[in-house]
Amino acid sequence: MSVDINRIRRRVREFDLRGLFIEELGWDYDRAKSFEAEGWTLRPIAQKRGFRVFHCASPDDDMPDRAMRQKIDGQVAKNIALEHLIVYTDAGNTQQVWQWALRQPETPVKYFTDRYEAGQSGQRLAEKLQRLHVSIDDEDRLTIIDVSQRAAQAFRRDKVTKKFYDRFAKEREELLPKIEGIPVEDDRAWYASIMLNRLMFVYFVQQKGFLNNDPHYLQTKLREVQQRQGRDQFYSFYREFLLKLFHEGLASPAAASAGDRGAAGRRALPQRRYLRPASDRAEPPGHSDPRQRVRAALRLLRRLPVAP
Repeated sequence: MSVDINRIRRRVREFDLRGLFIEELGWDYDRAKSFEAEGWTLRPIAQKRGFRVFHCASPDDDMPDRAMRQKIDGQVAKNIALEHLIVYTDAGNTQQVWQWALRQPETPVKYFTDRYEAGQSGQRLAEKLQRLHVSIDDEDRLTIIDVSQRAAQAFRRDKVTKKFYDRFAKEREELLPKIEGIPVEDDRAWYASIMLNRLMFVYFVQQKGFLNNDPHYLQTKLREVQQRQGRDQFYSFYREFLLKLFHEGLASPAAASAGDRGAAGRRALPQRRYLRPASDRAEPPGHSDPRQRVRAALRLLRRLPVAP
């Protein structure tokens, strides 16, 4: 069974935790009984090699606060399972809090949390949860250490990383409702993520001077398009420059890209190294409207920090 991030995201949005772990991530049923910790009821929902996942469903809209969640975690680690993950939800299924704890010898326990609120795409959380996927090929050699390492890869992050992902999630949530011409919600979520990923990738590459030796390459090209087309011609910048950059400038060998383009094309695209992107699709699956616009994504260029 291969991992399908769209199905993971759908399970998150539906608050279907058991289906998420059993059907999508390849974990095993945990048939143990529910138990109490600090006055809260926890229900086992899945396990893999002794690493267990528990669900704490609040009877109302008041979920345990941070201090109480840490107390609950301590009780679970002491009495039930040292390696575990706890998911908290409210009675109305409007929010989730995922808590994982890092325990290391002679150091205080570090707690990491991720949140999901109803109405969000769930993409950010789904991208983390896919790291917990266990394929059939993994089963024979998998140990609890391997599962714990996957949990750490999914949930552990330092303050800088947390700030980065928080900002990325915020920009993606703002972008999603502004994408036009893609009627399927999952396709819009895919396109929003891949557009932001591409822009961030180019941003980091330009900071290294790999694009015309210009650390502000994207901003420079945006200004050039604005000078030629006008300040509000975002569609022209996207269609005539960004798509060519993503799928010709960075995705084809230098010799090939220099051969068939005219003078305008050679001016538009940078001198660069050959970098094949993670996805070669220019449009999202099922997309058929050539006039769809991603103006919100291009406005992000105005917010990119300028290197000193």
